[in-house]
Amino acid sequence: MQLDIGVERDHIESHTKASGVNALSELIWNSLDADATQIEIEYKSTSLGGYEYIRVSDNGHGLTYEKAKDVFSRLGGSEKKVRTKSPGGRPYHGKEGKGRYKSLALGDIVEFQSIYKNGETFSKFTATIDRNQLSKTEISDIKQLPKSKTWQSGFQITISNTEPKNIDHAVLWENRKEYEEKFASYWIVNKKRLKGDYLS
Repeated sequence: MQLDIGVERDHIESHTKASGVNALSELIWNSLDADATQIEIEYKSTSLGGYEYIRVSDNGHGLTYEKAKDVFSRLGGSEKKVRTKSPGGRPYHGKEGKGRYKSLALGDIVEFQSIYKNGETFSKFTATIDRNQLSKTEISDIKQLPKSKTWQSGFQITISNTEPKNIDHAVLWENRKEYEEKFASYWIVNKKRLKGDYLS
């Protein structure tokens, strides 16, 4: 299925501009707004010094198919404007509904994959935005996952046809302080500073 948001390319293009750190931060905020407790960031380098992809995965509540069709069919109008907290009680960060386009600062093709609980089972679908067709989003059919496996809700964003300079900026150890400042309230848990490796 192809969704058309009915907005001129030039207008959408203005929302794709961001530094590597800011673009990746938007994706991390989306995971936190979805009540994720685990966020994994991985990337695959190429032999030429570039990147095959960068990926952000979380264990949040995912995005339902009906909500995705609504979200990806328009620019702006996030439900976070009327709801101030997530289902888990976290204060929402993003409220404009435009942050997903900043991911295009990291690469030209962005695939969003959602797994969410649908009654007694889990459902899965993907949505893809392409810089060459900014006003459109390709969304797959919904797939019911078999009950025989143990599934977990979550969201995964894979960015390909990458922009190496921006990914360099996003993943360089030297820029970690920018993330520490942006996510200061999440670095401290039970009065203890979180420890761990930066990116993977």
